[in-house]
Amino acid sequence: MIKKIIFIILLALISKNVYAQSDTIKMDSIMKTIELKGVTIIAKKKLFERKIDRLVFNVENNISATGLDAYELLKITPNLRVNNDVITIPGKNKLAIMINDRLVQLSNEELINYLKTISSNDIKKIEVITTPPSKYDAEGNSGLINIVLKKITTDNWKSTLRSSFGVATYTSYNNGVNFSFKKNKILLQSDINYNNGSWLKTNTNTYSYIDRKWIDNSETKENYNNLSSRLNFEYNLSKKITTGVQYFLNKSNLNVYDNSISLVNYFNNINQNFNISTEGETKPKNISQSINLYSVYQIDSLGKKISFDIDYFNSNNELKRNFYTNQIQLSSNSLYSAINSGDQDVNNFSIRADTELPLKFANLSFGGKISWIKTNNNVKLFNTTTGIPVFEPNQSDEFEYNENIQALYFSINKKIKKWETQLGIRFENTTTEGNSISLNQVNTNNYSKFFPTAYISFTPNDNYSFSLNYSKRLSRPPYGRLNPFKWYNSAFSFKQGNPFLQPSFTDNVEFNFNYKNNWNSTLYYSSTKAGYEYITILNNNTNFQETKPFNYYNTNSIGFSQSYNINILKKISIYNSLNIYYSDSKSSLQITNQRLFGWGGDFSINCDYFINNSKTIIFNTRFSNIFKGVWDLDRNNSYNQLDASLKFLFFDKNLQITLAGTDLFHSYQQEFISYTNDIQINYKSYLDKRAFRISLIYNFGNNKISSRNKSTGNEDEKNRAR
Repeated sequence: MIKKIIFIILLALISKNVYAQSDTIKMDSIMKTIELKGVTIIAKKKLFERKIDRLVFNVENNISATGLDAYELLKITPNLRVNNDVITIPGKNKLAIMINDRLVQLSNEELINYLKTISSNDIKKIEVITTPPSKYDAEGNSGLINIVLKKITTDNWKSTLRSSFGVATYTSYNNGVNFSFKKNKILLQSDINYNNGSWLKTNTNTYSYIDRKWIDNSETKENYNNLSSRLNFEYNLSKKITTGVQYFLNKSNLNVYDNSISLVNYFNNINQNFNISTEGETKPKNISQSINLYSVYQIDSLGKKISFDIDYFNSNNELKRNFYTNQIQLSSNSLYSAINSGDQDVNNFSIRADTELPLKFANLSFGGKISWIKTNNNVKLFNTTTGIPVFEPNQSDEFEYNENIQALYFSINKKIKKWETQLGIRFENTTTEGNSISLNQVNTNNYSKFFPTAYISFTPNDNYSFSLNYSKRLSRPPYGRLNPFKWYNSAFSFKQGNPFLQPSFTDNVEFNFNYKNNWNSTLYYSSTKAGYEYITILNNNTNFQETKPFNYYNTNSIGFSQSYNINILKKISIYNSLNIYYSDSKSSLQITNQRLFGWGGDFSINCDYFINNSKTIIFNTRFSNIFKGVWDLDRNNSYNQLDASLKFLFFDKNLQITLAGTDLFHSYQQEFISYTNDIQINYKSYLDKRAFRISLIYNFGNNKISSRNKSTGNEDEKNRAR
């Protein structure tokens, strides 16, 4: 009896310290039960936890997670905004996704399809990293999402079939299958996905000149078929050494048909009025391949490890556009037609090494990366007005771009009772060379920068947590924006790259507050220097419209985001989020707005209703609204979207059938207002989001197995190439 009492006391002390020392005692489930001769001790994890550099959403403790997939879970994850398959953090750009600390290297559409294959039953937690530590590349003012899957130690296999059919203006379908196999020291994973269909985009752009108004009305139909596949093979050489190789292939073919009519009306002389009719067909093709060799050495069971990656990536883009423009006036017509063709070849090779050393006095991590990038671009224009193609060398270009990046980083983490601090520094040296062979012009650039990160958190008790974070980031221009070629939309409109474009730099500060697991507040500030974006250059004396990127604005913004989760009678789960910011931007170019400041923001309400007690029939509604406000040097209108879905789960929730409708009221219509040379430009667009879709996902095999993904060392270079 005395021994039993002693064991009960010891176990009670252990369970009491689960919250205070979660790094020492880790639990794989939200409800871990220890039984000792009739005595049961239960420890619960919080729904939300604020770590030193991230917010943790413990999926296992959320009733609304039943029957969902990873993509749907992101919609109810704090500090995230999901609109029309674009995932962002308030105040930042589109972010990157990791699975078990390993980046997923897929295009946005492929990534969304992949997230929909991961069941909530296999997800342990979702980590939102708004200010990435120094371990990660300094590229991109975005953030990271880390989806942590449940650990499975037994040998097993699993496969998932998925299919969906959608109807908007046109139809589309998507089919895919993935397979995972683990046996002894071998892990094999494969996935293949194919989608085909069409979508419609409508635009109305209005240019308000001093003496005339120019209105462009255009429709673009895109027929697409995309194939993506990935293969991962991993082998455990020993209990401490794991090595593997993964291969990715993405192939896409598009036929894009556009038809636009421009109405040019002069205020004082109707005889000058004219219409411009443009029809075009563009055929983009892309093939990208990558291979990643990796090895991980587990030094001991305390977390000490060394990882090593070698990556190669190649992307080939071909683009061909046929168009003709007919200008119609009262007394005459003029016709111009041309063929604009181009190709881009991107090659990237990188080596990366990382070390993690948890020691008694602190946790250390350090490593480095070297990356080489080379791109070749060749663009040609042929005038076909006479019916015979005539090469125009002045409108053509051959461009080469080389980039070399070397990076080193170091980070230290220390806990002292209720306080925790983490300091990091990353150093990156970049050398670039752009060579326009047609213009006989070479531009070189060399810059070295330090990117510090700092975190401090305070957790006085189980109900409250506070944290303060700082990070410095940069955004390098995509390769296509550096090429000075001219890509024509019509005889009066073209887009051109800028070889003098420089990276922009952003400082971020965040203060976070978490209360009772489900109330999350964030106050953030960001300052961007030398921000770059495309500008449409207009001249009141001509009809030409030149679009070109420039480093031309500095932006300071401060914002507040709030999220709250409510569960009602175990039947209804409601997730609310709100983001409000104030932005102040200044321009260094005289042709643009010199300063624009004001408010902006958005909110969303996501509601899950479990129709039956077994939670196999789920009705979901989601409403999101973008407030009227400012973004950098542009103004935006207010627009919203209402979605609804009904999900059925069968065969122990292995079969999922979903009926979904998006943008039911056709209200997600964006409008932005910009100025060039005091000429107001109104951009209106709609991306054909009102649609109905039916989807099916079937899991079979052994459901206890989970997927593992290995990151590569050249993710940012791939994103810039897309």
